[in-house]
Amino acid sequence: MTDEMLCVIPNSQDSCVTDLGGPLVVRSPDGSYSLAGVFSAAMRCTSDHNFGFFISVAAVRDWLADYMVL
Repeated sequence: MTDEMLCVIPNSQDSCVTDLGGPLVVRSPDGSYSLAGVFSAAMRCTSDHNFGFFISVAAVRDWLADYMVL
């Protein structure tokens, strides 16, 4: 686990190893959604007893701006 990662424990089955690169979105009070993370690792499918790791978009924003065409 690094400072650039988010550890997510879902309340039901969520992401599986085959979902690498998938989005983690959060809903704002106004009802809009924002990209918070990108799925990067899991031991197996995440569930109540397993968790998944996401790369924090906020933590790598500068890198994205340097290497991605936005």
